[in-house]
Amino acid sequence: DYRPYSWPSAEVASEVLSRAGEESDMIVGNDEEFGFMAGDFKKGLNKARDLASSGNRLIIYKMGEEGAITLYNNEEIRTSIFPTTAVKPNGAGDSFMAGLLSSIAAGFDLKTSVIRGSACASIVVSLPGCAPAMPREEQLNEFIKNNPMKEV
Repeated sequence: DYRPYSWPSAEVASEVLSRAGEESDMIVGNDEEFGFMAGDFKKGLNKARDLASSGNRLIIYKMGEEGAITLYNNEEIRTSIFPTTAVKPNGAGDSFMAGLLSSIAAGFDLKTSVIRGSACASIVVSLPGCAPAMPREEQLNEFIKNNPMKEV
């Protein structure tokens, strides 16, 4: 999680995030975070692809309104977002992870799990609060059923 105010410099962030990435089995980050790992914002997706190809790693490269690219087992899966009117940005990343991990644990395939994570993020940013806005299973299923994803 890259927050500029949490690091002494961008160079230190790049070094630490890169070392952590090399030791991780699963990395979920945004384009900025992967850019810092690469040492160049424009090379973030290449860094994500390199990490995915150097071991049995699950990499999710989030791109905000442009969706996400999931890299796993030499496969690249592009997913979109559920358009919504955000009342706040807070909670998007945490709710995405909650939806992703709970869906994987429930036995959903990887693409469906990423889509469910995206739906959770859209729901949470559209409501006040964070934890109280996190959907229950029925709410999540209803949201996905009634809200088309943005075209990729």
